[in-house]
Amino acid sequence: MKKTKLFFRSLALLLLTVLLVPFGAVASAAGGNSLTLQYPCSGAEFRVYRVADASPGIDGSYTLEGDFAGLSVEVPGESWRSAALELASHAAGISPDVRGEISGGSLTFSGLEDGLYLVDGNAAVSNGIRYTPVPFLVIVSGGSVLSQVKSDQEPVEEEPVSYQVKKVWKGDDADDRPGSVAIRLLRDGQLVETVTLNANNQWTYTWEDTPGHTWQVEEAQVPNGYQASVSQSGNTFTVTNTWKTPGEQPGTGDTTFIAAALVLLLISAGAFVVIRRKNRA
Repeated sequence: MKKTKLFFRSLALLLLTVLLVPFGAVASAAGGNSLTLQYPCSGAEFRVYRVADASPGIDGSYTLEGDFAGLSVEVPGESWRSAALELASHAAGISPDVRGEISGGSLTFSGLEDGLYLVDGNAAVSNGIRYTPVPFLVIVSGGSVLSQVKSDQEPVEEEPVSYQVKKVWKGDDADDRPGSVAIRLLRDGQLVETVTLNANNQWTYTWEDTPGHTWQVEEAQVPNGYQASVSQSGNTFTVTNTWKTPGEQPGTGDTTFIAAALVLLLISAGAFVVIRRKNRA
């Protein structure tokens, strides 16, 4: 009786072991891998598609699965690169398994199951160079996989950025304004040019520069009696000169001293007349 019980216990343990092993292997394989892409252009987006099992058939080829099943694409075909390019052309309308953007030169996709994956990315411009990723196929299995993404590179002439500075007058008489003003243009904090604004150029000046720089403007010498301020809207700078004393026009000056001097002069003249009359008397 004891032998019978021992036999059934051993049989149950054996069956439990047989049942658990496959499920344990599937759990560790499904979602247990990561793929890290290394790429120099930050901000570039990459998409990853699972296209087949990680292991090929007896003839060394892969059978496409999922949204790629039924495509007349041989993998690897003539070459891995040609197969990847052909699959990428079909992937435009297919949702990727995962997607993300390069940051700091790398991007890691976690939770990937074993399989053959297509990696495709968007072109991006960095430091005057357009990087176009080359689609490729990679086998993800057994843990972490690191891939250096290759790209086609070509210099790009970036569109110039246009800037403008204009002078605005407030609270004064147009006839009493100075004939011109000098404006300093500073690029990244360094003086580049001093330009003259006047009525002939409608008190404006326009220039262009390559992207990626910071511009500032300042008035070289604010005319007497004015207060200057600078505002910026987009790439347009406005230098406003406002007359300090409302109702008093440039060039009139302060008449208080003149009035006082006239009063003193009149008093002195009157005293002089009185003295002369007394002397005559």
